Amino acid sequence: MLTRDRAGLVGAGQYGISCHTRKVAIDMRDPVPDQDAGLHSHRRLSDWVLITFHFACDQGELEAADQLLAILDHMLHRVPPAGHPERRLKAQALVIAAHERLWSLRHPEAKDV
Repeated sequence: MLTRDRAGLVGAGQYGISCHTRKVAIDMRDPVPDQDAGLHSHRRLSDWVLITFHFACDQGELEAADQLLAILDHMLHRVPPAGHPERRLKAQALVIAAHERLWSLRHPEAKDV
């Protein structure tokens, strides 16, 4: 059974996902997705890439996290399709935080300074 706290985080490898009408918890370690959550979500693909990036970091897969971050950079810097302007605010701050997390995982000795 999946649970969530008020912030949406439910533990290592688990992330709270919300849409306009309901909030569910997805356990990224579970090979079978929550059938009640439904396959369609209102999240952007870039949100899923960012969640997967953090999951890779949690698992110590730093090369995979680096590749996911490159994909996320590409997605956020491309020109939006005609008729679908980018409405996301603060996307750059999320990418900067992701770069900082990856750097700190690759340089643990910097925490001691």
